Amino acid sequence: MAGKMKSMSEILGELVPKLRPKGSKTQQRLWEAWKDAIGREKAGYTKISAFRKGTLHVEVESPAMLQEITGMNKTRIKEAMTGKLKGVFLADIRLKLAKD
Repeated sequence: MAGKMKSMSEILGELVPKLRPKGSKTQQRLWEAWKDAIGREKAGYTKISAFRKGTLHVEVESPAMLQEITGMNKTRIKEAMTGKLKGVFLADIRLKLAKD
């Protein structure tokens, strides 16, 4: 009954994918679409905090960047993102200033 012992690396390799939240692939797809839609530089000042009921909630690090992103055409951003998010319904994007 003695079998080959598995290394810690093998055990973690099997375990970690099972522990990931189910929405992690969607989160990653949302992040990639968000970066492409607003630009990687601006996206670097943001963090997706939630995606609920079709609404993407984004925190922005600085008031100046919040103003800049708010001034962008939200419809164009949503259209650009929707084109990359097959099977994900994106109804709205809500921006807020991140807390320290």
